[in-house]
Amino acid sequence: MRGEESAFGCASVLRHQLADEGGSEMVEVALVFPMLFTLLLAIFWFGRAYNIDVTIYRAAREGARAAVAPSCATCGNAPPSSAQIQNVVNQALSADGLNPSQVQSFQALINQPLAGTMTCPSSPQGLSSAQICGAVVSFTYPFSFHLPFTAINVVNLSTQVQMEEEDP
Repeated sequence: MRGEESAFGCASVLRHQLADEGGSEMVEVALVFPMLFTLLLAIFWFGRAYNIDVTIYRAAREGARAAVAPSCATCGNAPPSSAQIQNVVNQALSADGLNPSQVQSFQALINQPLAGTMTCPSSPQGLSSAQICGAVVSFTYPFSFHLPFTAINVVNLSTQVQMEEEDP
């Protein structure tokens, strides 16, 4: 009889201990869940920021490509204006669902020296190998994200693309 009582007594003590741990599991879940949720949100928002960064880089590349591409021969091969380049960038941003009116500090430098040269002639003929002309397009785009427990809400994503002039 004594063996049976002690076996039942151990089971009773074990059940009592398991019942006490049920509340601690709830506390652990309550502490871990917000951290896990914040981590998942951070993964989502930083993925979206990367997507926007790639998109604005592509738009700047499109603008630089439009700036260095030769124009029609009957037009006199005049380089495009900064407004025309910004229009190309805006179209590329709109195509990817971004708002072009949020672009800040837009700068399109056409017929600029590249690769460390100091001057750039207006005509690409007769350039030495050290004098490479091209276009530089740069701008910033604000990205706002919402992470709980953080103070950072807006990040300005910057891009700059330089491209060498093409032969007409």
